[in-house]
Amino acid sequence: MPSDILPSIDHITSAKRLLNVERAYDIMDKYGLDGLVATTPVNIYYLSSHGGIMQWMGRPFSTFAFFPRNPDAPPAIILSAVMLYHLDYRPTWMPTVQAYTMPLTGEDGAILLDDHGLASGKP
Repeated sequence: MPSDILPSIDHITSAKRLLNVERAYDIMDKYGLDGLVATTPVNIYYLSSHGGIMQWMGRPFSTFAFFPRNPDAPPAIILSAVMLYHLDYRPTWMPTVQAYTMPLTGEDGAILLDDHGLASGKP
């Protein structure tokens, strides 16, 4: 499908930022931190403004949010690829959305990736 007729998905990063950025910087400076990583539902929501359905269903460690101390580094939300569609109606303000999936494995359970993280065989 040509890119000029694809629908825009810019709205997935259109949420209002809840995070008090100056306070976050002050805390990181006080404790010598390079960034903040949120792993619990309330902290993910505060850091990213994204209220993912899996975290509220009690499925921890499916979504993460990262806010770096370096203002030139982009904040990021990291979530399972199967949860990407939730950003359509529960957006984030974070400019980087990183999805993850399970590694490709063979019948023996061995991960089939080369040194660059690319598939090196068929399961």
